[in-house]
Amino acid sequence: MNPKESESTEFQMPVISPKTLNETLNEWSNEVHPWPSEGRNRVAADVIQNGKELSPNSDWGLVLDSIKVAQGYNNSVKLGQDAIAVNGARLIGGLAARAGWSMHYPGSVYLSGKYLVHIAGSKLEDFKTTMTKRAVSYGQKTLPEAELLMKTLDLLLEHQGRKNHNRLVTRIAALFRNGDIQGAYTMVSSRKYPVS
Repeated sequence: MNPKESESTEFQMPVISPKTLNETLNEWSNEVHPWPSEGRNRVAADVIQNGKELSPNSDWGLVLDSIKVAQGYNNSVKLGQDAIAVNGARLIGGLAARAGWSMHYPGSVYLSGKYLVHIAGSKLEDFKTTMTKRAVSYGQKTLPEAELLMKTLDLLLEHQGRKNHNRLVTRIAALFRNGDIQGAYTMVSSRKYPVS
C-alpha cells in the first residue's frame, strides 16, 4: 500500500449532527401505548442519518432498498426507513431512552451503524465491512470502556427477538446509566434473561 492509499483509508472522525434528545425518547417510551409511529419513524430516520454520517460514501439508495421486513397478517413488505421503524427503532430508541442517551450520543451512533450492518441485504458485503470498520473506529474513540461496551451492544443485537429481550434491554440500559459497563456485559454475555 502506498502512502496515498494509506491516507485515504485512515479513519476520519465523522461529524455527528444533533438528533432526537433523550427527553423526547423517554416521552415516547413512557406513553400509555409506547412508541407511537411518529417516534418509531423519527428514530428510524436518526438511525439512517447516523449511518450516513459514519459512512457518507456508501450507496445509500442501494442500502435502503436492501432493507426489507415483512409485517402483519398479510406479510406486507416494508422497505428502508419504514422497515427500520417496525423492526429496530423500538430497540434502539428504547435502549437510548433508558440509558440516558440521545440519538447522537456515541453509543446510539455505534448501535445505529451495527444495526444497519445487521439488517442490510445479504449482497452488500462491501457496505457491511465498511460500516463495521467505521462504527468500531468511531466507538473506540468516543465510548467509555469502548471494547466492553461495543461487545455488549453487539450481543444485544444478536439476542434481538429472543424471549424476555425487552426486559434484558431495560436491565442493561439501567447498568449503562449507572456506568456499570462490566455488569452489563456480564449479564448479556451469560444470557441471564430476567424473569420478572
